[in-house]
Amino acid sequence: MNFMVIISAWHQKLPPMSMRSTSICRSGVAWYCARALILICAVLLLCHHGLFAQSKQLQPLPSTTSKILSGTVSTSNASTSNASSTISSGATTQHRLQSTLATVSTNSAPSASGASLSLRTLIQEKQNATTANVQLFAPFRAHGRLFMTSTQAFVTVDKKDVQWQDYTGFADLLAERLPAFPLFLGLQGAYNQLSILGASPRDVAVMMNGRPMRNAALGAAYLEQLPPEMAEQTEVFLGSDAALLANNASGAAINIQEIRHNTKSLYTRIWYQQFGDQFTAADVDASYNVAPNFNLTLGARTQNAKRIYNNTASQLWNARMILRWNLSSTASISFSYLLTQQRISANGGLLPTTATASVVNSLTLFNELQENTLRHDLTLTGSGYLTRDSSIAATLSAYATWDGRALERASLQGNFATNGQASGRVIIAPDTTITQSTTTNVSIGATGRVETHVKLFSALEASLMAGGNIALHSIPESIYWSAAAREGNLQVQTQAELSAFGRLGFTLLKSLDVSGGARITLVGKRPELALGAKAALYLIRSTTTSVQFWGDFSRSFRLPSVADDGMVTMSTVLLKPESHALVLAGLRFREETAQSTFSADILAFGRVITNPIVYDTANVSFTNLINFADSVRAFPNTTLATIRVYNGAPRTIYGASVSANWHGKNVLFGGGLVLSGFANLTLSQTDGKSDGRFPLLYAGATVQYEYTFGRDVLRAGVRVRMMTPFVGERFSPMLWAYVPSATEQGLTGNGIDIVAGAEVFGSLNIRATYQNALNTPTFTVAGYPQYPTVLRLTISATILGN
Repeated sequence: MNFMVIISAWHQKLPPMSMRSTSICRSGVAWYCARALILICAVLLLCHHGLFAQSKQLQPLPSTTSKILSGTVSTSNASTSNASSTISSGATTQHRLQSTLATVSTNSAPSASGASLSLRTLIQEKQNATTANVQLFAPFRAHGRLFMTSTQAFVTVDKKDVQWQDYTGFADLLAERLPAFPLFLGLQGAYNQLSILGASPRDVAVMMNGRPMRNAALGAAYLEQLPPEMAEQTEVFLGSDAALLANNASGAAINIQEIRHNTKSLYTRIWYQQFGDQFTAADVDASYNVAPNFNLTLGARTQNAKRIYNNTASQLWNARMILRWNLSSTASISFSYLLTQQRISANGGLLPTTATASVVNSLTLFNELQENTLRHDLTLTGSGYLTRDSSIAATLSAYATWDGRALERASLQGNFATNGQASGRVIIAPDTTITQSTTTNVSIGATGRVETHVKLFSALEASLMAGGNIALHSIPESIYWSAAAREGNLQVQTQAELSAFGRLGFTLLKSLDVSGGARITLVGKRPELALGAKAALYLIRSTTTSVQFWGDFSRSFRLPSVADDGMVTMSTVLLKPESHALVLAGLRFREETAQSTFSADILAFGRVITNPIVYDTANVSFTNLINFADSVRAFPNTTLATIRVYNGAPRTIYGASVSANWHGKNVLFGGGLVLSGFANLTLSQTDGKSDGRFPLLYAGATVQYEYTFGRDVLRAGVRVRMMTPFVGERFSPMLWAYVPSATEQGLTGNGIDIVAGAEVFGSLNIRATYQNALNTPTFTVAGYPQYPTVLRLTISATILGN
């Protein structure tokens, strides 16, 4: 009778079919056969130990054993510390039943071997009970964000939002979402960047979990070296928020929040892309909960690109690891490691005399020069709420970066350079290069923020954020600066960096949000103060509709990098910090219903730059400049191999931007429409005269038809881009700098893109784009032609897990 009770209890406590082991639940018949076999084995085992003969001595099952047989544990939800999770399957239930029955039978029929078996099973039962009592937590959702108690970003790009977009790197992802002009070098993996609100890429701070990712020697970040698949979401802050949250961020502050996986079984997702001019790229991301509340995520990316022009190719690969410990549903600690190696041809663009995209044999400025980078980034981040009511939140990141960058050329004599061999379409092989310059900088530091609620004047509720950054940079001597440049302590090999900020925000009259603050930065012996404030008036604020009018003002500075100071014409003179005054005003509309979603942004801005740090290739004496003529010869104009850096005349940039997105369901023939468009107006002046750095109008639109059946979605449409005539700037790979150009590009477009995509089976995304269908020549950076007509194919899919 007691045996039947045990069997009945086991039968009732079995988990549902969807939660049993994968190999069994594929067939109901197989499962019942397996269960019958288990019962027969249990009966034979009980008979062998004489349990039927001693059934009256059988004791009730312990409470811990009952819990084990049930196969479930209680866990916490993400918001209430009770995340639901089931950790056992039919196979583990079978194992635990056998262990329990063996324990009971051993107690009933003691023997020498039975005592040993009983001890083992008691230990096993204790371990199972301990595991069953472990409370599981969902990952802290705000871990790695800049704001933990609210969302303040101007634009947030979630990992789920990118499946319908053509992208290779972060520059592609952000180009269509920001009031920005793309600075693309016509090669995936190259130094592709954005000019946001008229600022230069050096005015954009890039962070990972709040820690800076820039090259300390050059003062800029390389967006293409960061894998987008490592990001849970990407936050972009503009105006005063950007100036307060990061140094040198008058353009924007971009924060990449690390990927957040929580997978009981092995999860693997792949991303693959291929298109014309021999470009291929692949990324794999794998995740697994290695222990209760511990997740390990591993990833790798590789990409290769070539163009038809001389010395134009790139090779890049990343390896990454994230180990996260969920202390609770409101606190997490993670350690991440990112390894990057890149070899890219630094050709300087096509020569001005042959710089047309239709000329296959156009000569590049540097026929031999290439850049080789090896970078290690380690980050330890802890974040969480410090109180039960989530009124105080804090985050702290400690980090270290080793960044090695070498300029190399071929070791043999060639036809297009005084030294070296012509490298043709491919980058120079490592065994045929000599290193011309190595810049290795090491940075260690820590950054943190605290958010809390305070009362102003005993009545007004306000939110206060305070934080800062401390870092130490070791930047050895290189061709960018000499020992003379360090005389008089103007430059030191080991440079300290300190910054602290405070931001106060509050709401007036339930509809007016106001914030402002200050940030002080000390680099070496240079202190600078950034200030900013903004106000947002909600004309309508409901669950479905939001209409917001906002204004923003900031005053910030960009301190010159070590390379900038090292390349001034006089070693005893330091560059002045670049000063930015930025005014923003905008109208934001959001509406979401069951049948459609609509968003629109109208923005106007004015920027005044005092003492801009200017990079130029003026024809001046080599004796006063750092020059590359001894190592890399330009053909035919050697003066373009030299760069000088100085504080130029004041610049002013005015502009306006309009963007809109609409997604309607059941609009046409049972399908929906996805419409998006933008238009950017920009007027740039230097010393009161138009400099033609940006097109007056840069605009584009995308129209797609969407059809949904079940969980599957199909989209197809067209995308167009156009820009008015402009001069633009050239790109110098030595300093990652932009220098003046003299050749104007006429009215142009992208020749229309034909786009199509599908999401099937809930985990497979396929996108195909016939890019530049009319084969229209176009530049966004002078001397760097964009891709001609190519077919671009992207696939991303979940291979294991769900």
